[in-house]
Amino acid sequence: MDFLNKYRAFKAGQLSQEEAEEFVAWMNSKEGEEKILGDIENDWNYLDAKEATDETRLESILTQIKAETGEESAQESRSHFFSKLAAAVALLVVFAGLTYLIFPELQTLNQPQRIVKVNPSGQKSTHFLPDGSKVYLNAESSISYVREFAGDKRAIELKGEAYFEVTKNPEKPFVVKSKGVSTTAIGTAFNVRAYANEKKLGIALTEGKVKVASTNLEEEFFLAPGEQLHYSSDSKRVSKSEFDTDEIVGWKNGLIKFQEANYEEVKSRLERWFGVRIVSNVDPSERWKYTGSFENQSLEMILEGMKLTKNFEYKMEQKKVEIMFK
Repeated sequence: MDFLNKYRAFKAGQLSQEEAEEFVAWMNSKEGEEKILGDIENDWNYLDAKEATDETRLESILTQIKAETGEESAQESRSHFFSKLAAAVALLVVFAGLTYLIFPELQTLNQPQRIVKVNPSGQKSTHFLPDGSKVYLNAESSISYVREFAGDKRAIELKGEAYFEVTKNPEKPFVVKSKGVSTTAIGTAFNVRAYANEKKLGIALTEGKVKVASTNLEEEFFLAPGEQLHYSSDSKRVSKSEFDTDEIVGWKNGLIKFQEANYEEVKSRLERWFGVRIVSNVDPSERWKYTGSFENQSLEMILEGMKLTKNFEYKMEQKKVEIMFK
């Protein structure tokens, strides 16, 4: 077992209850003890050489570990192990950047666990929630929620963009919170776009009915299928309009569609979609617009299609794309 990576996943709430319990059991096993000691064996000489090591802190750690693991102070047969383990944990704190010891966190296993799903740029994923709802998570996006939706709501925290297909449950509303705005549904399908680096938040409804509310909004807004709401974090203004389904939610099916999109929008979407960085020799004029759609196409094929009408050449090198406007 990779102790540090497993610990980081445990600390971030990314393990299921079963996985977390298995991790705790392993920590208390002979194999776990030997693995931890083995992982820090190369650093042991370093610790011995550091006469200035905070012995008071290590003694405190040792006392805490004994208390957390149920060991009696009189059990001298185990004192050597705990002494080395205390030092090992101290080293892990220094060298791995861990914020605190594992053992106090083991007491929280029975508390509601928070699940986090994260996509980097260039990656999309699909997830089923505890109630059977389905989430299509876009690139550079994340969702988090309490395991089994403890409480009277099915609350989801969203950063970035996701499309939700919600299982009906009138007694337990489904609430998506993003950038200070709450979108509430009972059983419906809708898209929320709320990237941190974008000034506008967009909510588009394809099925059912949703309520949109925020402490920054003077009133609640209700959307019908085919309607979208835009909220500007700068002006605090709200607007409603109809939308093109392919343009707004086509991404979950591999379709990227531009409708009179300016260069910055095209650049941003392609960077996020393919996980690349795009640079250009000049900034196109504000009148630069592009309309077109591509389904399950490579970045190279998209650029080949675009350059025919937008008069540019390009060069691709690993994760960098250079656009040369003529």
